[in-house]
Amino acid sequence: MNCRAWLINHWRAVLFGVLPMLAIGWLCTAYPRGMIAAHWDVSQGTYVVLTSGYPDRSNYRHIIRDRYGVTVRSVAGCEMTPFNLHVFWFADGYNDAAMPRIRAVFGKDIFAECRDAANAERRAADAN
Repeated sequence: MNCRAWLINHWRAVLFGVLPMLAIGWLCTAYPRGMIAAHWDVSQGTYVVLTSGYPDRSNYRHIIRDRYGVTVRSVAGCEMTPFNLHVFWFADGYNDAAMPRIRAVFGKDIFAECRDAANAERRAADAN
């Protein structure tokens, strides 16, 4: 029996059995997919950090982009639900792989440096 004939005879099994398993597998592999994407991006010279939650009031995004060319990209809001949990997992995997490699490229902790500079700017602006 050829493959096409088997699919025609067993389309319900494929639709209700195999496809949901593939979807669940795709969602459950978000963390390693994030790590793979980060390794690829950094190897291509694209430096990105993924964030979630409320936007930062400071100039951190602008400082790190202007000084080092690192893009801070927001991928999710604050609310974690079962429907967007895979986005948070992907971002965690991405950042866990990308941030150490970006630190190694620049030879120092650029994230702490830019965070401190942004906090200092914000404190100075709040004092005025």
